Amino acid sequence: MKKLTTYLFVVMTLLPLAALSQDTVNTAQLACATFKNGFLDSAFVLVNSALSEKSTPQRMILKGDIEFNRNNYAAAARCYLAADKMRTGISGIKTAEAYALAVNMDSAFVALNAYCTTADRISSAKISANLAFENLKSDSRWQNIENQKDINPALKQLETAEHLINTNRRGNAFELLNKVIKSHPSYHKAWYLRALAYQSDNNYKSAQSDIEHALKLRSKNPLYINTLAEILFAQQKYTKAAETWIEAIKVDEMMVESYLGVAKSLLLDKNYEGAEKYARLYLLMFNDNAEAVSILSESLAQQGDCMSALKVLNSAKSKDAMFYRSRGIIYLKSETYQFAIDDFNRAIDLDCTLYDIYLHRGLAYYMLGSKDAAKNDWNSALKHRVYKANDYLEKYR
Repeated sequence: MKKLTTYLFVVMTLLPLAALSQDTVNTAQLACATFKNGFLDSAFVLVNSALSEKSTPQRMILKGDIEFNRNNYAAAARCYLAADKMRTGISGIKTAEAYALAVNMDSAFVALNAYCTTADRISSAKISANLAFENLKSDSRWQNIENQKDINPALKQLETAEHLINTNRRGNAFELLNKVIKSHPSYHKAWYLRALAYQSDNNYKSAQSDIEHALKLRSKNPLYINTLAEILFAQQKYTKAAETWIEAIKVDEMMVESYLGVAKSLLLDKNYEGAEKYARLYLLMFNDNAEAVSILSESLAQQGDCMSALKVLNSAKSKDAMFYRSRGIIYLKSETYQFAIDDFNRAIDLDCTLYDIYLHRGLAYYMLGSKDAAKNDWNSALKHRVYKANDYLEKYR
């Protein structure tokens, strides 16, 4: 209850009921975050406030999703229909699912038949496997759904390829996607899925090429923009990744997770004021997120405010590897090197994949006069592609 009260307090006293600005999150975004946090009643209050300010398809769909998860299926269906009127077909199959679960058979069949005529529909097999439609199958009208002309073979191949990617069978997925792209080069989802497959194989250059092509075909797809940002981040193109995540938010305000991507990109790009700002924005929505707390504390430490950094960090509920990594960096900045080494050791014990810790621990060792230990750590960082270690090895010979 305390968290719900806090969310509402922020909305009523701190957040303007306005469009996205650079300095705050808006009510719709807070509603989305509250929904993701599982606070359905509070999210419902917030989304109604957002809709009273400005009615958009995304906000109406969010209200539908909240109603759906509150088991108010008829109300959810009405929201999805309202979104469809604003932008044709945006809610997809959700309207039919909601009506079916509300046991409004007539409306469910109307919505399902309408969905089956859309170009981006899923296959008949996936429709039939949808558990929301189980109560429709005893109705004679279900046969009309079964008899609907199925999607073309290329789109079926995309469904199969997506399943293969999700089950780590990318070799077969590449084979299917290459065929679809060759025969239907205008299918943006084929390029997107192959980008995902390349991304999973750590082939980021090819992944970037494919996702950029998908965006040429569907320029305002927020999912594609977000994927491009992830691929840029993986290539350590942090400035461009941050810009791309910001673009995703501008295209779809509900891409609230993108704030965290911006924050971590700016931190690694040494834009510490920017990292602080976006970490704070993310924490307005997800106030217990350990990674955002870590980014905020580190950005403050890098700006020289170690006391505030420690205060922020000590507010974290969990003491995981990121906690000790961040506190170690604060100790390093405040020149308490042994404390820093102790925390870096704890972080490595908890998560040995945080390879940049070797960079920081090496510097702490060097400052304490342990040059061999420092060089060992920097060489370990290099082995794991933390190339900044080269700068340290050159500077502290």
